[in-house]
Amino acid sequence: VERLLGLALTVRDGESLMDALIDCYIYAEMADTLQAGQPLFQQLLSEAQSAAQRGEGEQAAADTAQEQLDELDRRLAQYRTAREQAELTVEELCGMGTQDMDLGAVLLAFDPVALDADGLYEAALTYARQLEGDTDADALRREIKSAVLELGLSYETLRSAREGAQRSAAQAEEAAQAYARGTADKSALYSARCAQNESIAALYQAAGAFAHQANA
Repeated sequence: VERLLGLALTVRDGESLMDALIDCYIYAEMADTLQAGQPLFQQLLSEAQSAAQRGEGEQAAADTAQEQLDELDRRLAQYRTAREQAELTVEELCGMGTQDMDLGAVLLAFDPVALDADGLYEAALTYARQLEGDTDADALRREIKSAVLELGLSYETLRSAREGAQRSAAQAEEAAQAYARGTADKSALYSARCAQNESIAALYQAAGAFAHQANA
């Protein structure tokens, strides 16, 4: 990641490059995570269709399963397209692609409460004056304080998503144990696993939003 950022020609290009790298990473991870649930949705659809044909289930269940699979396919296509667009931006800004690169380092995670807003303001003011000369110090102070507050909100969303992923993992484990004991059917097991995948994808999305906010 540092190698790619070092190829940016300007500070603004560096910020845009970082945003593109974040998107490359999170959309790839979100797509891979949800892709793992595609066979589960396909199995649920197949079983619902078979049950409906045998007269042991409702066609509505099969229709719902088909809708869920179609929605998953749509989201996968959306995430892959977003990832490809981000990759093009990376190549445009630094002349290199991200193939075979570990981009995990682009996801920053820290509690903004620990930030020194006054110190950030002083550093930003010094930097702005070096670049532009005259700078509206009061406006810059307000901008810094607002950015720290927004980062705090984004961090709370990230923390909530992390807790949600932990709950979904525990619920998926409980469903697996219940299925092994014969007290839960395959549908319940698959639903718990798909819910876990969704929560993991949501965690990546929240982590990406926080990283974008920190980069702003």
